[in-house]
Amino acid sequence: MAKVSKQKNIYEIINERIFVLLEKGEIPWQKPWISGDPANFITKKPYRGINPFILISSGFSCPYWVSFKQAKGKGGKIKKGEKGFPVVFWKWIEMDGQDNRENSR
Repeated sequence: MAKVSKQKNIYEIINERIFVLLEKGEIPWQKPWISGDPANFITKKPYRGINPFILISSGFSCPYWVSFKQAKGKGGKIKKGEKGFPVVFWKWIEMDGQDNRENSR
């Protein structure tokens, strides 16, 4: 029998976050954004995809974010009990115009 993982996938985490905001009476996509576009503090790269929505709706006023590893690498510390936010990794896949599918007969 296969072992079933109890860990939530990223879709469940994001949906849960949206539902919590809606239950509080906040409509996340209508919120008046004040903080600016979320970006990585170390690399200065702005977040893309679903990530700006997730990070902006977190309620923090500062638009800059770091990973635990980045903070530790710069000599920073994370307060005990703090929790992280999920960030979804994605990138554009550029196709060269060729059909890359295998031919099946």
